[in-house]
Amino acid sequence: MPNERWHDLPPRLPFLRTVYGRPAIVDVRAAFFDVRRTVRLWMRTGRLGWQCEPQTRPKVWERLVVFWDVSGSMKTFLEDYGQLWSRLALTHPRMGIFAVGTEMKDVTATFRANQGGHLYEHLRRFKTLWEGGTNLGAVLTQWLDEYGDVWLRGSVAVLLVSDGWDRGSEVELETALVALVRRRARLYWLNPWQDSLGFEPRTRALQVAQPYLSGMASGLSVASLISLS
Repeated sequence: MPNERWHDLPPRLPFLRTVYGRPAIVDVRAAFFDVRRTVRLWMRTGRLGWQCEPQTRPKVWERLVVFWDVSGSMKTFLEDYGQLWSRLALTHPRMGIFAVGTEMKDVTATFRANQGGHLYEHLRRFKTLWEGGTNLGAVLTQWLDEYGDVWLRGSVAVLLVSDGWDRGSEVELETALVALVRRRARLYWLNPWQDSLGFEPRTRALQVAQPYLSGMASGLSVASLISLS
């Protein structure tokens, strides 16, 4: 059953920036030029030449990468966040969703196929994701090695979705966060307890991450997500 809290979710997350889909190319020897506009240019100038008209560069939303903690302490919130990813996967083609615990699994295809409702069955096949806690530093380091060159091209927003209870090395976590920021990633942390009365970011992981974050929210309501903009 669809989660009603996402009924008013806008098509684009407000904190996502729009970027040009193609670089400006003005040389006919290059691959991307507008043939019709270039012919018109040559007709206006009365001569052929290397000068050409580039294709109109469409504006697209920047890449969005989600690191979603699915360890035991986050189990209560799996359905809420899972419904959110299901909605976003339909409208954000440049989105990657990675379920994390002490290991990492790319679950983007599951949500692209609109199978978020079968999330528990999917995750049961990967026990180490939801048993044994979270090691975010190790997971981010692995992701940078395996996926960094693919995803960290140009502007990218990164959502770290976790309650902050982490069993990994603080040094490794900070090193990974620094590497992400240096490669132009904007980091946001979604903590399900953020809106709780008296909440303070007291866990080691949250304290390490705070200097590198562009925003924090619970991510459990549309208003919360809008507050990140």
